[in-house]
Amino acid sequence: MAEGIKQIKDITVVYSATGANGFIWLQTDMPNAPIQTRFAGALIAGSGRQTAHLDVESTGYDIHGKLVQFVAGPESGGVLQLFSGKIRFRTIGVYLLSGELWKSQPLTLGST
Repeated sequence: MAEGIKQIKDITVVYSATGANGFIWLQTDMPNAPIQTRFAGALIAGSGRQTAHLDVESTGYDIHGKLVQFVAGPESGGVLQLFSGKIRFRTIGVYLLSGELWKSQPLTLGST
């Protein structure tokens, strides 16, 4: 089955961090096959619930993959609570396995 490659735009996390900052890592399987950390962001400690908007796209890196994994945790001596999260991405391509075909929709050429 053809699999789409996802390009990551940004991450929004609602959290509470006390005692120390927290961290969030975004890991993907591309460009190298094993899943590796491609982006690291800080979740700043404070009182009560907070919202962090991490703009992955502005880092200048093209972070993409077929598989995406998130890792979050507190720095030493801290406590991190995660309440919700959202990731925005777009599909930028398709990988075809041996024997698969990709077909476009029927097109009328020259009728602009």
